Amino acid sequence: MKNRFLFAWLLVVLVACQSEPEGRPDEYYLKAGDSLSAAAFQTIRGALQTAIADNGVEIAIRFCQLNALSLTHQLNTDSIKIERLAERYRNAQNQLTDESKAVWDTYKNKLIAGDLLQPVLVRAANRIDYYKPILLQPFCLTCHGKPNSNIPASLVATIDSLYPNDLAKGFSVGELRGLWQIRFELP
Repeated sequence: MKNRFLFAWLLVVLVACQSEPEGRPDEYYLKAGDSLSAAAFQTIRGALQTAIADNGVEIAIRFCQLNALSLTHQLNTDSIKIERLAERYRNAQNQLTDESKAVWDTYKNKLIAGDLLQPVLVRAANRIDYYKPILLQPFCLTCHGKPNSNIPASLVATIDSLYPNDLAKGFSVGELRGLWQIRFELP
C-alpha cells in the first residue's frame, strides 16, 4: 500500500512539474488526466481491497464512509484537484456540479447509443477540466449492485444506516456509475 501511494504521489509531482508542450496541450492534459485518474482509482481500490481482506465487506463500507473522500483527494496539489462525481451518489459531496452535468449527460447518451466513452477536456479561462467516465465493474456489485440480489440484505442495512440518503445502489456491470473530474488550474 505504501509503495502504491508513493508511486501515485511521484506521478502527481511529475505531472505538476511538467510544462504544457507547445502545440499539443490537449494531448498533454489527456495523458496527465489518464495517469492521475488511474493512480487515484488504484489508491481507492487498493485501500478498499485491503479493508475487505482484513475486516470483511461490512467494515469496509464503514471504511469507505470515513476514507473515500480523503483517498480521492490524496493526490491533490495546489494546481490539480481530483474528484469523483455521480448523478446517483452515496455521499452528497460527490454529486454532479452544474458544470459536470453536461458531460454526464453526453456520456449517458453515448452509452445508450453504444458509442465508446472517451475522456474529454473542458476549457475555461483559468483551468482545464479532464473528465473520464467510471463504468461499474464486477468488483463493485457487492456495494452498488441490486439490493437482495448482488447486495445481501444485511449489507443493505449497513449501507442504509451509514448513508440514509444513498442513491448509489441498483447498478449493473457496465453502467455509468460516475466520472472522474481532474481540474488543472492554469497559471
